[in-house]
Amino acid sequence: MDEICKKAEAADRDQQVISEEKKANLEKEKKQAEDMRAKALEKVGETKKRVAVSDDVSGEPGKKEKRARRSGTDTIAYLKEKSAKEFEIRQEELQIRKEEQCAQAKCHEQMTRQLIHQQERQQDMFANLQRQQNQQL
Repeated sequence: MDEICKKAEAADRDQQVISEEKKANLEKEKKQAEDMRAKALEKVGETKKRVAVSDDVSGEPGKKEKRARRSGTDTIAYLKEKSAKEFEIRQEELQIRKEEQCAQAKCHEQMTRQLIHQQERQQDMFANLQRQQNQQL
């Protein structure tokens, strides 16, 4: 009987330990879920503040990065480079347009020559026809 009572008490203790562990795990999971929900709902600024505070609390120096301010010379250099590139592109476009215009002018000249030559041939043919008519008369 004593043995059965001891086994029952041991089983009850084991059951209590298991139930306490389950409760602790459930509470831990609940807390994690709440933290995750809170992190998901917070704004970007709040996230940065939280991260900064957690870095300060953890005592890990060097984690927080300082942003270097850019000087005005960086901006000016960038703008100069950008304008130089744009200038080169415009020069190339102008060169291409000039080449196209030259090609069009040559084509136009050639067509006018052909038209003039064709008109001359027609005039010659007309003159020949008039001579033939005059001879026949």
